[in-house]
Amino acid sequence: MDKAGYLNSRAAYMSDIKDADEKFIEIITPKLIKEGWIVELCRRSSVGDILAKK
Repeated sequence: MDKAGYLNSRAAYMSDIKDADEKFIEIITPKLIKEGWIVELCRRSSVGDILAKK
């Protein structure tokens, strides 16, 4: 699988997803807080999630 490039491309894909997720959290969190939401980070998986409560 590694020689076929599957494993390396899979790792790069997962890294891209994590980077995109972190960028989204970085952008959306201040906007939610400004609108009165309570925001906390919940790391339930390898990719971060945020929990927003009004």
